[in-house]
Amino acid sequence: LGRDQIIYSTHDECFVSVEYFDEIRLFRKKRINKPITEIYEFSIENLIRLYKECYGIDVDERSLRHRFSHICDESKNEGFFSAKVVLIEGATEKYALPLFFKHGGLDIDSERTSIVSAGSVDNISYLYVMFNEFHIPCYVIFDGDKPDGEIELLEAKQKEEARNKSKKNKELLA
Repeated sequence: LGRDQIIYSTHDECFVSVEYFDEIRLFRKKRINKPITEIYEFSIENLIRLYKECYGIDVDERSLRHRFSHICDESKNEGFFSAKVVLIEGATEKYALPLFFKHGGLDIDSERTSIVSAGSVDNISYLYVMFNEFHIPCYVIFDGDKPDGEIELLEAKQKEEARNKSKKNKELLA
C-alpha cells in the first residue's frame, strides 16, 4: 500500500551518509532515574533556518546537499556513533591528537571520542552544526593562521585573504 516503513540500525559508518542527514535518527539511552531512549533528528528546513539566523545566509536544500556530499565521507560519519566529537582541520591533528591524549592519560576509544578531520577550516562549521544539532558534544580545534606582518602592509589579495581568515576564525569562535 506504499505505507510501509523500513528501519535499520547500524554501528557501521559506511551505512550513513551525512549528505542525507535528515534521514538519520540518532537513538541515545539516557540513565537518569530509569533508562529512557531519546531520539534526535535534524531536518533540512531547520538547517536552512539556522544558516539564515546565525550567519545571515540564504541557502537552499540543493546547495546544502551538494556541499555536504563534497565534504563528507565515511571518516566523518563515525561522529554519529561517538559519545563526543573533536573536530579538527586536517591530517596533522588527526595523527597528533591521539598521541597527545594518550600521553595525557585519556583513552579516546574507551571514552567513545572520535577525532573527525574536516579537511579544511572552511568545513568545520558545517560539521559542527550537524553534530551539535544531533546533540553530540562537539569540540573544535583549529589554528588562527595569522598573517606574517601587519595586515595594513599586505598586498590587496593577501589582505583580502587575511581578512577572510579572520572572519572565519571569529565565526568559529562564536
